[in-house]
Amino acid sequence: LYTMDLICHGTPSPKLWREYLNWMKEKYGKEITAVNFRNKRYGWKAHYETVKMGKAAHTTSTFRLLFYRNVFLRPACYECPFSKLNRMSDITIGDAWGIQKSKSKFNDNKGCSIVLLNSEKAEKIFKSVKNDLNIENVDLRDFMQHNLYQPSIKPENRQKLWDCLDKQGFAAVAEKYGRARLPRRIADKFYILSKNLRHSESDS
Repeated sequence: LYTMDLICHGTPSPKLWREYLNWMKEKYGKEITAVNFRNKRYGWKAHYETVKMGKAAHTTSTFRLLFYRNVFLRPACYECPFSKLNRMSDITIGDAWGIQKSKSKFNDNKGCSIVLLNSEKAEKIFKSVKNDLNIENVDLRDFMQHNLYQPSIKPENRQKLWDCLDKQGFAAVAEKYGRARLPRRIADKFYILSKNLRHSESDS
């Protein structure tokens, strides 16, 4: 038996996710056929989600912005005993946040994973498959992301946003807390448009 865990930012509320999907369906009047939580067309670091409705695709950052506020994580996430470097499993995997600090050849904004070997068993099985992988040894100090040493922090205004969701609905939450500032929104629109144009040109 080999055990594996994840470097986890936290688990967002299933209720928030359902409310978000219902909000998107009401906004565009169509059924959702697929959701891409981090669309790689726009790069790994940009982090836009794309919601598909038939042939149409709508790109937004609303859910991402709410997720990173840490407000809608499950209560246990703020007290997670496993958010530490001394892991319980044989293998730990996660996003390689911090790669921009290193000189890694994999820093291409397309997404990269980090693998931590926590036991002799893990080192043994990893040796048996490493020739089939693209790997690079790195200094872990460059990759010490928040949830490798402590849980996500519980915001002081958590209850305020939950009250907004329960009493006013997701539309109010999206308007008050799920929008970037105007300059950022304008920059995002131009960025997404440029990426979509490049993608269309490459397809043609």
